Amino acid sequence: MRTTVDLEPDLLQRLRIEAVKRRLSFKQLLNTVIRGGLAARPASSAKAYVLPVSRLGAVREGVDLTKALRLVDELENAEVAEEMDRRK
Repeated sequence: MRTTVDLEPDLLQRLRIEAVKRRLSFKQLLNTVIRGGLAARPASSAKAYVLPVSRLGAVREGVDLTKALRLVDELENAEVAEEMDRRK
């Protein structure tokens, strides 16, 4: 597949020199270097993020947490309606 890549001048020069040394076309060398770089990536050393869990305690009377998304929608709709009224 053909694509355009903007290389920094120093990198372009290094790739051209390396292509001549290895007796490869620029395209062959570029594909080889990219494949090698992607294959050599170390496995992620990042630790999994663990979210601490806390008890919420008592919930206000009349609030059904099983329908929390509906409550959020209603609050958001009310806020949007108020904002529209302010702009009139």
